Amino acid sequence: MTLQVTDISAIGIVCAADSAISFRENGETKKQASWPKLFRIDRLGAVIGYYGYAQVGKHDIPQWLDSFILHTQASSLNELASELRDRLNAEWTSPADQTGTGFHLAGYGSLSDVTTPHFYHILNHSGVEGRYKATGSGFRADPDFTNRDAVKYMPHNLNRFFEEN
Repeated sequence: MTLQVTDISAIGIVCAADSAISFRENGETKKQASWPKLFRIDRLGAVIGYYGYAQVGKHDIPQWLDSFILHTQASSLNELASELRDRLNAEWTSPADQTGTGFHLAGYGSLSDVTTPHFYHILNHSGVEGRYKATGSGFRADPDFTNRDAVKYMPHNLNRFFEEN
């Protein structure tokens, strides 16, 4: 089980995750190890983390994400979220137990020429209510902060959002 937190406040963005990964066989935990779960994307000033099933195809997510980050040509967080969604949909192989996975992508971007925080949730499951089981519709990239949490404050009234929330 992964603990991953992304907090957006008036003073900045904080991303944190535990480092434990569980290896399971036939539904039983066989061992645990420490794995990287947060990755910096320096050229975009962003951080991405993951939770859930930790493989894409035959590759462990840490190695797969390193390669993805190295080769992406995305010039914004929106482009990166879309490219990640599309690559995952092309390369993902569901495990036998249908466990889903998700990614938190956070950083800053421009909205109407104003630098604002952005947060994307890239996931292939229906959330906690669905016990993180992968859905048949594949991965989606939801811009949760700008299009849900702070939508009525974007981009010029973020201070009010932070005061009220």
